[in-house]
Amino acid sequence: MIGDGRWLVGGKHTLADGLLAGVARWLEYHEVAELSRWPKLQALRQRVEADPAVVYAAALEQGETPAGSGACKGHVSLAEVIERFGA
Repeated sequence: MIGDGRWLVGGKHTLADGLLAGVARWLEYHEVAELSRWPKLQALRQRVEADPAVVYAAALEQGETPAGSGACKGHVSLAEVIERFGA
């Protein structure tokens, strides 16, 4: 599935790269296997996680208030979404 290119499809990252990198996190979370077992997948995940938007989103997941580039127009916490729209 993962060829020799930098990204899964074409010359720039796409949603497919982000989804695969996200699924690759499950390997560690569920203690299935070491990601190093698949070097190309590990490298792809590292490239995706180095993207400034992903760094910003990961910081939000951790409850941090990161300094952004100004591209994010606002963040709504899950608690606020539930309060406003229900569960």
